[in-house]
Amino acid sequence: MKSTKTQKSALIDLIETTIPMTDPSSKEVGKYLKLLRENKKVSVRDVANAIGISNPYLYQVESGQKALIDPEKFHKLANYFGINVEELLKRAGYLPFSDPNKETDKQYQMILGAQNWENKPTEEIPMQLKKFIVEIFLKSNKTRLYKDSQSK
Repeated sequence: MKSTKTQKSALIDLIETTIPMTDPSSKEVGKYLKLLRENKKVSVRDVANAIGISNPYLYQVESGQKALIDPEKFHKLANYFGINVEELLKRAGYLPFSDPNKETDKQYQMILGAQNWENKPTEEIPMQLKKFIVEIFLKSNKTRLYKDSQSK
């Protein structure tokens, strides 16, 4: 069992040191990590030692030369910087960023479909008005439109 873990660790180290950055979002996560590190006023060495990677590798991730691919490292970085791991995964391109306008439009369409309106709008209305309608509906009903919806 120990040799399997050692082999896995060696494989991850090999991947981390040999796979070049191919996804442009890797540059985004690198810039974000560098910003977090600088705001915390710690060195590359401090972060690398804390999460268990080499200094050169972290520098290459920050500069966009290498991609961060190990999920365990994402969790360790998130914990180290006190942020949500999902934010790192989004910036690395592993999770999609949600489009607030798309979400608002979905909620607006659900409101239109859920109510017994005599005069439903027949033409497209501005997004700002849709946001207002959704906000008022959620506040007045003190409910969620669907499971993943968050009321403000």
